[in-house]
Amino acid sequence: MGNDILSRIVSWAEQEDPVRALVLEGSRAEKGQVDELADYDVNMFITDPEPYTHDDRWIAAIADVWVSIPDKVTHHGQVFATRLVIYQAGVKVDFILYSTDVLRAFARSDPLPEHYDLGYRVLLDKDRVAADMPASSLQAFRRGKPTETTFLECVHELWF
Repeated sequence: MGNDILSRIVSWAEQEDPVRALVLEGSRAEKGQVDELADYDVNMFITDPEPYTHDDRWIAAIADVWVSIPDKVTHHGQVFATRLVIYQAGVKVDFILYSTDVLRAFARSDPLPEHYDLGYRVLLDKDRVAADMPASSLQAFRRGKPTETTFLECVHELWF
């Protein structure tokens, strides 16, 4: 079911008028090698996310569900619902249910939010808002080598 899950998600979202865009982020959106156990990180941009947070039947409309866990993520002080789902055959999809104004903010941001700067792929864009997003620089989360002091502090804390 692996790669088929994205086409199932897109097909479902095309029929859902409140779902205006889907963006894949994370390792599956990058151009490099992907581990077979990597999950799919799907950002949903919805005119009104509330119905999708109060009724999870939409998750099973995509594919047979083994397990689903509701959770939350914070972005710039705002809390957004997530659904961590394992579909049949062990395919894991992490959904974030953003409002459409968040997508407009992402499209105007320079630089991109770090989680998009690592790479993203637009799966669905009914209103052509995501088309305005800048390309990823692939520089996010890159850090230089730690100093010897910083390294030793980490080692000492680990062994402590």
